[in-house]
Amino acid sequence: MHWQPDKYQPLRESLQRGDVDPDVTEELEHHVTMQIEQLVAAGMPRADAEAEARRRFGDLVRYRAETGAVERGTTAHSRRREWFTVAGQEIRRAVRSLGRARAFSISAVTTLSIGIGATAAIFAILDHVVLRPLPYPAADRLVRIYHPVPKVGPNERWNISEKEFFYFGAQARRLDAIGLYSADRFIVVSEGRAQPVNAALLTAGTLGLLGARPVLGRLLTPADNEPKAAPVAVLGESFWRRQYGGASSVVGTRIRVEGGDATVVGVIGAETALPDWQADLWLPMTVDPGAPARNNHVDWALARIARGATLESAQAELRDMVAGYPERFPSAYSKEFLTRTGFTTTLVPWKDDVVGDARGVLWILFGSVAVVLLIASFNVGNLFVVRHQLTAREGAIRAALGAERRHLAWHHLTESGLICGSGAALGVAVAKGGLVLLLAALARQAAQSGGPAVPRLAEISLGLGGVGFAVGLGLVAALVFGVGGLVSAPPADQVLRQGGRSLAGSRREARVRAGLVVAQITFAVVLLRTFTNLRSVEPGFDPSGVVVADVALPYTSYQTYGKNNAFFRRLVDQVRELPGVRNAAIGSDVPIESGDGCSTFEYPDRPPAIDVTCIQNAIVGPGYFATLGIAVHGRDLAWSDLDQKTGGALVSDVLASRLWPGAEALDRGVNGPNDRKNPPYRVVGVTRGLRWRGLDRAPIELAFFPLEPIPKTWLWSPLTRAMLVAKLTAGAPPFEAAVRRLARGIDPEVSVANFRPMDQVVANSLIRVR
Repeated sequence: MHWQPDKYQPLRESLQRGDVDPDVTEELEHHVTMQIEQLVAAGMPRADAEAEARRRFGDLVRYRAETGAVERGTTAHSRRREWFTVAGQEIRRAVRSLGRARAFSISAVTTLSIGIGATAAIFAILDHVVLRPLPYPAADRLVRIYHPVPKVGPNERWNISEKEFFYFGAQARRLDAIGLYSADRFIVVSEGRAQPVNAALLTAGTLGLLGARPVLGRLLTPADNEPKAAPVAVLGESFWRRQYGGASSVVGTRIRVEGGDATVVGVIGAETALPDWQADLWLPMTVDPGAPARNNHVDWALARIARGATLESAQAELRDMVAGYPERFPSAYSKEFLTRTGFTTTLVPWKDDVVGDARGVLWILFGSVAVVLLIASFNVGNLFVVRHQLTAREGAIRAALGAERRHLAWHHLTESGLICGSGAALGVAVAKGGLVLLLAALARQAAQSGGPAVPRLAEISLGLGGVGFAVGLGLVAALVFGVGGLVSAPPADQVLRQGGRSLAGSRREARVRAGLVVAQITFAVVLLRTFTNLRSVEPGFDPSGVVVADVALPYTSYQTYGKNNAFFRRLVDQVRELPGVRNAAIGSDVPIESGDGCSTFEYPDRPPAIDVTCIQNAIVGPGYFATLGIAVHGRDLAWSDLDQKTGGALVSDVLASRLWPGAEALDRGVNGPNDRKNPPYRVVGVTRGLRWRGLDRAPIELAFFPLEPIPKTWLWSPLTRAMLVAKLTAGAPPFEAAVRRLARGIDPEVSVANFRPMDQVVANSLIRVR
């Protein structure tokens, strides 16, 4: 084999700036000198000849610059052509070499593509959710307003009241805008069919904070929020096109929402959305500046800090205002209340509030896929080590024939560049496909549970950032594997002396391979351990065979306990009669999908030393615990409890053990929220080991109340949003259509939707971990 050591000269010269000006100057001066000699030979004095020659020749400096530029351009073009020629030769040679080692090439590219693809996909999620700002005007000044109540619960915080909305808006100088909003699914009757539609209920100022614009008609105005305003609605653009074919005639028409009629006044652009809620319907929230102050903090508040103000100064201003509540609003806020609860105010940047604990989870997830990438890199590194051992003799012969070390480096870099470049390209495809599947799973989870496991879900895509990240990983891998192969290569004379024995690899190389294998197995075990442990957690209920569906009663038609509960009872009785149904019940929540809200209760027979805290709660109907297979010490609720209004309640074992340590919890008293004077509810049962908020969270303190309160007491409002749970036998006939038919037979404006197996609810809770 003949080696040409100077073939890389163009590569070296292309990295240096060639200086051709001296050659150009010499050539130009030669032409001038020849002209001078001709004039002298013709009899002209030399001084005159020199002047005349330079006059005839022209601007020598300009000619020198122009000629030099042409020369440098020609040289640079020649160098580039030679560079590409040499690079092309090296690439073709590397392709032939890798083609002869198909097993190595396919294994390395496939392994790298999985590692790079997974990492790029999760980086795309991290980038869109955590790293990028929210897509709203002045997003860095948008904040959520909360009321921490540390003496009620260490992490407990409440929203703001309607009265505070007007008070802060008029008096807070360090806020230049404030709005209220909430999200819910409202029943819209279209073509005789009731369907749940994602709705946003808000004050007009909130749309300004979101940077909303109308596509058709107008948006909401402050007049629409007044108590006596005519009901109006604004459609989301996607809903308008999907439901009404994009017809402009929709403005001015009337639609039936929650049992009442509303006039469509406009269509809002599709780019306007709440971070975790894609609303199809935008409705005005009714607010009354003249209403008396109430200690009822249920409205979400969004505000914008004024220019020149800071988060700290705006927060201090609101805290000073809240400290004066006992004097300004004595009927709702007493000094004793502020002292007993620690009631104060805090401002949280909206992005931090939206991202929440997902920030830490996504960084952990990114670290986990980085471990996957490390495992893939260890695998590929091991393959490269073996490949370098097998080609060590060839490299040694080339070095002996005159190849310098940098020449061999180009060879290693070219091979690793082809492998890693192909792995990065395939990794982009893996990331794109994996992200599509992951986002689809997250979207299904969000549709079923009412909230996404990952915030800002609609904004996530691979994009140029994800592609660039994958390409960057490929470049880094190419450099590491290419340079690593050169550095780890033994001296050429040692390889040639060992002859064929070197093909088996030295003991040092064997130790490197063994170390890589141990490292990748260790990382894999660490990665799988948490997920395996999580899947083995006992949920405290039996999800097998249980189906859950959302039931929505129109607000305007169902406003009393008697009417609402009569509907639920009739529906449950008829569902239980369906073939294949073993049991059925109604509840405000189901395990795993429950929210984080809580209320403060009183326990008249608790020991005085036990603090009263904010407890999560749910409203449940008879048979709820039996249907879900929740273990209960004592008994379940029965319809006779509602008929006789005996006020039975259940609590979790965690709550019972704290309130009545070492004592029987049955028949203990629990007063309703903010109700100390009236008779308490009596504990009839205690749940055991119930994982209410998720398999990754420990059992919590819980209280379960009946569908209807004890006479003359208050227990929230009549339930209009509920969940139907049904236990089915194996091989039960189709269930969904039958239940919808039963509900329509009772009331055609009631919506029953979002049927999902409880097994799927549990699986969805693990999506973020998976």
